[in-house]
Formats: sequence, structure tokens, C-alpha cells
Amino acid sequence: MKFSIYKRSLLVLVLVKSCFTGAQTASNTSPTIAIPSEFPADAIVRAMLDRRVADKKSIGLIVALINRDGTVRFVSSGKSGQATRMHIDADTIFEIGSITKTFTGILLAQMVAAGDVALDGKVRQYAPPQYKFRETNSAGDITLLQLATHTSGLPRLPMSIAFASAMALDFDNPYKNYPLEAMWKFVADKKINSSKTYPSQYSNLGVGLLGDLLAHKAGLSYQALVKQKILDPLMMLDTAMGDVLLAADVASRLAIGHTDKLKPTAYWTFGAMGGAGGLRASARDMARYIAAQKNGALDDAVSAQAVRTKVNENMEIGLTWMTIKRHGDEIVWHNGGTGGFRSFAGFSKLSGLGVVVLSNTAVGVDDIGEHLLNPANKLN
Repeated sequence: MKFSIYKRSLLVLVLVKSCFTGAQTASNTSPTIAIPSEFPADAIVRAMLDRRVADKKSIGLIVALINRDGTVRFVSSGKSGQATRMHIDADTIFEIGSITKTFTGILLAQMVAAGDVALDGKVRQYAPPQYKFRETNSAGDITLLQLATHTSGLPRLPMSIAFASAMALDFDNPYKNYPLEAMWKFVADKKINSSKTYPSQYSNLGVGLLGDLLAHKAGLSYQALVKQKILDPLMMLDTAMGDVLLAADVASRLAIGHTDKLKPTAYWTFGAMGGAGGLRASARDMARYIAAQKNGALDDAVSAQAVRTKVNENMEIGLTWMTIKRHGDEIVWHNGGTGGFRSFAGFSKLSGLGVVVLSNTAVGVDDIGEHLLNPANKLN
């Protein structure tokens, strides 16, 4: 019996690694064309979304088109899956998955600017005191910059029996039962060659650890820290960690997530690693967020976007924000995914246009966002 549970746990681990999406994108070799200064008409965008629904790649989705001047248009198609409020609009709430990482990156930039932490500061300096790290070859010597740029050498997820077993307790909500204490213990025991330079390898664990570390340093929960530093200044009233929104009176606006087979599935909540993927938001809130990124209205957002290292031939990374360079354009972006949702948010540094795409189905939407920002990026 224990062996079968263990095998099932490993299966869950593989599945979660595949659907807790990372910000990796395929190379696109379409020819460079003129970078657009405005978006297509709503009818054209809606037809694009309608095709996605008709092709059974989404139950429902919405796009926020943020113009250079800050004005926003919303275009949607399909259904929310929520029986009491089936239509999708700017106030429908979605899980945004790994776009949460960019909030963590901005928090880091803000706390560095305030002198609360340093980019070259080490995990052991800011960790809760009850966790004791190895003296040498320790994850305690990883810097905050390495966590934010995925160059820490930490795995994508905690590859441990404790993590796999916790996920197996709730297949449909796999992070729920993995507590912060287990994450910190895994990191404290983890061997890392501190003299080695690691390439950028996407790690949910690394950014989840960073989020909790910053919250601990601030003496707040991750939710409270994000609210204080980002959500309240931008008046993002419908954005919060999943367990907060589920307990509030916004349930009727929360879209139902669906698998890639279009089957309804559970929401995700987080015991640990919430700073890597735990937020939910509406398109209206995310439009405010992206507008603030591209116009510098949010404290230290531009610092978080600044390139720190190279990911691959086309992509560089700042403090969690990715920058992709192709077709003569530079797009600052991140994507996200949970068991039943996919998301994209980004803007062109050249055109000043910004896009948010939110879907209540576990099929990627990066191509839509990238195509709307620059038509040289092909639709799938």
C-alpha cells in the first residue's frame, strides 16, 4: 500500500511540474514586421478568441488591451463556468499562477530600495531563526538575486517524499498540504555548491522561498505584504491569494477552472510557495498592474524589470520578469498556469502597448498575448 501511494505521489509530481507553468517560450522564426502602434479592432480580437473556444482550447477567456495612453479595452469569449454568473467580463476572477512571481520580484526590488534586504544577501541571513543550515555547500548561501533570476541551483520543486506525499493527499489541489515548515526544512538540508555558477533554470521552489523570506523579513504574511506594497497603491481590489478570495463575497465572480480536456477542476491553494503562484485576479486589476509596469507608476517596478542574466538565445530575466527579444521588439512578460487556468501578461517596450490574457482552461495562451503585441509572433 505504501509503495502504491509513493508511485501515485511521483505521478502527481510529474503532473504538477507540467501544469505549474514556467516562463519558457518556443523560438519563433517569423519575419520581422513593423511593430504596431495600436491594437486590432475588437471584432478582430473577438474572432480570435471565438476560434479558441470553438477549437475547444478554452471554455472562456478575456483579453485586456492596454493602449499607450493608458486606456483599456476588454474583449471576451466563452463562459466562466460559474452557474450564477456565466458571462465573462473585466471583473471575472481567474487564477493567474506564475504571474504571481512578478509580484514577488517587485517586492524584492522595493525592499532592496528601502534597505531592508540586499540582492547579494544570503538566504541564511533572512531565514526564520529556527531553521539551521549546513555550514558549507548549503542552500543557505544562495543570494536573493539568484532566487529571483532562477540561478540558485534549486530544483523546480522540492524533490522529496514529503512533498510528493503531501500532494497525493489532494490530487486536484496539490500544493495545499505542503506546509511552510516542510519547505524550509528541505532548503535547510539541501546541498548546493556555492562556488558554482548555475544557469537560469526555472524554479517554483526558489521564488516561493523568496516570497516567504520577504514576508518573514517584513513581519507580515505574503498576502498582507503584497496588499500593502502593490495591491492597495494600484487599487487592485479583486486580487488576493486563493484562500482569501474563496472566503470573501466574490465567489460568484470566480471563474471555474477546467483541464485541457475541458473538465471542471478544483482551485489551487498554497501552504508553501504561494509567492510562486498563489494569486487570483480580474482582468481589470491585471490591466492596472501592467499599465503600472510600463509607465513606471509603481515603486521600483522598473528596477524589477531590469535585465540581470540571460535565459536563452532570445530571452533574458530581471527580478522574475522575462524580456524576450525578437522581430525587432522587446516584450517584458510572464505567464502562469494552475490545474484549470492559464494566463499571460506583458508589454512591448517599443510600442508601449500592453496585454493581459486570462483563460479558465489549462491550455496555454502565450501565443495570443505575444501576437497581439506583435503580429510577427504567430498564433498556434
